[in-house]
Amino acid sequence: MQRTRTIHRVLIAAAVSIGALVVPHALSTEATAQADGDLGPASSEIVGSASAYRAITPIRLLDTRIDADIKRLWVKSAFSIDPIANTGVAAAAGVDPDQITAVIVNMTMVNAGSRGFGTVWPTGSERLETSTSNLEFDGHTRPGLVIAPLGLDNKISVYASTTADVVLDVLGVFVESGPTAEGRFESLPLGAVRAFDSRKPGDSEFAADQTQTIDLKTAGVPADATGVVLNVTAIRSLARGYYKVWAADTNAPEPKHSNVNVLSANYIAGNQVISGVTNGRINVYSLSGGGMTIDVTGYFTGSSASETTEGLFVPVTPGRLLDTRQNNTTIGLNDGRMVSANEKFALQVGGRLNIPNAGAKAVALNLTSVQATDRGFLKAYANGSPAPETSSLNYTAAGQVVPNHAITSINPNNGQITLQSLRQSHLVVDASGYFLTAGATPPAGGKPVDKVVDPGSYVPAALPPLAPTSGPYDFLFDRGEFFSTGARPDPTIRAAWDNCQPINYALNIDLAANDAQIQTLIDSIEEVEQYSGIDFRYGGVTSAGTNIDDQILIPEMFPTQLPYKYLPPLASGGEADLVIGFSNADDTTELAGGVIGVGGSLRQGADASTGRAKSLRGFALIDLTNLYRDGPKGPATLRNIKATATHEIGHMMGLGHVDTKPSGGGLGGFFPTTVIRDQLMFPALSQTGNFDVFDNGDQRGLYELYGNRPCAEIGTLDGKADRFEEIDWSDVEVNKTVDDFG
Repeated sequence: MQRTRTIHRVLIAAAVSIGALVVPHALSTEATAQADGDLGPASSEIVGSASAYRAITPIRLLDTRIDADIKRLWVKSAFSIDPIANTGVAAAAGVDPDQITAVIVNMTMVNAGSRGFGTVWPTGSERLETSTSNLEFDGHTRPGLVIAPLGLDNKISVYASTTADVVLDVLGVFVESGPTAEGRFESLPLGAVRAFDSRKPGDSEFAADQTQTIDLKTAGVPADATGVVLNVTAIRSLARGYYKVWAADTNAPEPKHSNVNVLSANYIAGNQVISGVTNGRINVYSLSGGGMTIDVTGYFTGSSASETTEGLFVPVTPGRLLDTRQNNTTIGLNDGRMVSANEKFALQVGGRLNIPNAGAKAVALNLTSVQATDRGFLKAYANGSPAPETSSLNYTAAGQVVPNHAITSINPNNGQITLQSLRQSHLVVDASGYFLTAGATPPAGGKPVDKVVDPGSYVPAALPPLAPTSGPYDFLFDRGEFFSTGARPDPTIRAAWDNCQPINYALNIDLAANDAQIQTLIDSIEEVEQYSGIDFRYGGVTSAGTNIDDQILIPEMFPTQLPYKYLPPLASGGEADLVIGFSNADDTTELAGGVIGVGGSLRQGADASTGRAKSLRGFALIDLTNLYRDGPKGPATLRNIKATATHEIGHMMGLGHVDTKPSGGGLGGFFPTTVIRDQLMFPALSQTGNFDVFDNGDQRGLYELYGNRPCAEIGTLDGKADRFEEIDWSDVEVNKTVDDFG
C-alpha cells in the first residue's frame, strides 16, 4: 500500500505552497522513556559555570509594542533575543559580555488575546510546558520574573500560547566567578522576613505617582549587600497601574520598567523581585497608588563578606521537578492527585536535573499553583525547617493558574524542599539553577546549552549551462485539484527563489537530541545548495518559525489584526528569509497524524505567460518523533533525518512530489515505477539504496528551477536586499487544500 503524503497549497497573488511527508510503516516509532521524577530534558552536559550576582539599574530589553524587528506574538509562536549584545547590560554590570552566564529578566505579557501563558528559556534547549507568566482572560497583563540561563548565541527565547505583546526588562546578571566576597546568595535565617506592610503602623500606603525609599537593614540585609531577593505584593490598589523597584541612592535616572502590574482598584498581584540595593535601601514607585507588602527572602553579599564559593549560582538548562497532574511514582504520586490543603509535601531536588545530591544550599524555582480550590497561598522552604511566616506565591481565587519565581533553601542532609499550599491544589515546579553550599566543588563550567552549530562556509559552484541529468521531477502545485479533476494546471507555475541573491536562513534546533542531528540538517542544506547553485547564508539560531498558520505567515492579509512576524531578525540586520529546523505536532499543527515533515514558501507574481513566480518566506520543518530507528544518533536515524530534511527543503525550493501514476507523474518524460520511487521527492521514504540524497530527477528539477536564470553563476549575486519590496499584499487570498496519496 502506498503511504499517505499530504500537500497543502495556498493560491493567491502571493501563495503558500506546503508539502508534508508522512512516515511509512517501515519506520518504527521509538518511545523515549524519561524517569517520571525528571520530566524535563536530561543530559549530563548542561551545567553552567559557578557565577556571582551583579546588580544593574534595570534596562528595558524589548517592548514588542514599539520594536521594529520583533512584534506582538501570534498564538503558539516564539522569538529569540540576545539580552547582552548592544543593550548596555554588560557595561552596566561592569563585566565582560563573555562572562555572563544568566540574566535576571522580568517578562510582562501585555494585553493577552485570551487565556494562556508565556515562558522564557535558553535558546537551543527544549522548551518546557511551563509558564513564566499566566494569562487568565482577554486583555490580561501580568509580569513574571525568571533567572534565564543564556543559550546558544547568548540568546534567550520567549513563547506565548496566546496572542500577546511582550516587555522584557533585565534586572541583573550572573557572571563566571571563582571564590569571591561579592555576589553570593545568602538566605535569611527564618526563611523570609516581612520588611514593609502598608497596613501596619509606621508603613504608609502609596499615593499616585509616589516613590518611597524603604530600608531593608531591619530585615537582616547588610548595609553593603549588592542585591536583595524580595516577594512584592500589591494590595488595596487605587486604580490600574504598576509598581517598580530599584536600588535607592543612585545617580542613575529612574529606570523604565515594572515589577508588579495591577489591573483595577483593589487588585491583588505579586511577583518575586531581585533588585540591586544601596546601603540596604530600595526605591519603590507606584503609578496609581495603593498598598504593598515586601518580604525579604535573601540577599547577595557585599565586599565585607568572606571570599568563598558558597552561594554562587550554577545555571542549568531548565527542567521539571514536579507536575502533580501527571503520574510521579518515584516521588509518591502515582494517581495525578492534587496536593492536599496544608499538606507538607516533601519534594526531592538534590540529585535531579544536574542539581547535586550534596553541594546545593538553595535552588532557583518557578512554582505554579494550578486550580486551587479557593483563594490562598503556597509556601516553599527547606525540608525540616519551620514554615516561614510569609508566602512564596499567592492565588486570589479558586481555579487560577498562578506562577512565581522563588529562590528556595534546600535541606542539605536530604536534598529536599517542602511545599505547603493553604488550599488543595495541583503544583508544578521547574528549576533553572542552584546555589553552592560551603565547601562544595564548583562544576567544571561551560554553557548550560552546549550544542554545536557549525554551518561552515560552503559556497556552491556555478550551475552548468546545460542540465547534467535527466529523470522524473515535478513542481509544487495543487495536487488536490489534479486528483479531483484529472487535469494539471496549465502551465504548472514554477515558484522559485531569486537566484540573484543568497538566501538567509535561521536554524531552530531546540529539539535536537545531539550535535549529529544538527550537522545532518546542515548537510541537507549543503546538498540543496549544490544542485540549486544558491548560496544559503546562516543567520543564527532561533526558537521562532514553527507556527506556520496563515495569520503569521502572511499577516499583511489580515489588516484588522495587530502586526506579527514569522521570520526572525538577523544579528546583521534585516530578517531571515526562512527557518529550517525541528518541530512537533504541538507547535506545528501540519505535523499531526504521522506527518514527519513540512516545507514550502510564499509565492508571489504567478505569471502564466512565463510559468514562473517568486518565492518569498519559507520554512522546512521535520518531526523527529517517527524517525528514530537505532537511537538518537544511530546511522539509520541520521539517514532518515537527512532524507526528510532534504525532501522538505526541496519543497521549500519549489519541488513537488513525483508520482507513479503516468498521467500525473511529473515532468521530464515517462519513467519506470522503480525510477520514480528512487527519487527523494517521492512521497514516501524507500529505506533502500541512496534514499537520503537527491536522485537524477530531483537534481533535474532543481536545475529547471534555477539553471539558466539571470544569476545562475556564482559571483553575480546582486539582487534586491528586500524581497518584500513593492509587493501588493492587498491582492492576497488563501485557498488551502489537502491531497492524500491512498
